[in-house]
Amino acid sequence: MFLYDLFQNNFEILTSEFFITLLILFLLLFCVILVNTTKNLKMVLIDILNNLIIYFLIITLILNINKPISNITLLNGILIYDEFTKFVTSVLIISTIIFFFF
Repeated sequence: MFLYDLFQNNFEILTSEFFITLLILFLLLFCVILVNTTKNLKMVLIDILNNLIIYFLIITLILNINKPISNITLLNGILIYDEFTKFVTSVLIISTIIFFFF
């Protein structure tokens, strides 16, 4: 019964969160490659990594703004998604993008 209730949720609300999770896994793999490189190549890879993070965060911001459903409760009340949640996550993503520009 628990699994039936779990999968009755609308998981398209969590697309930006799933995308951020995949981004973190990708960056962890990228950092493993970064550890075993020379100093000159390491600087180039860090610049590439910084640009990739900014691009992926912009994609995440677009996914967050274009979420189709608002005012919904997921996972039996654990996650409440409304306009305020959308605003707060957008502000956090924008502040992270500004941080990576510096």
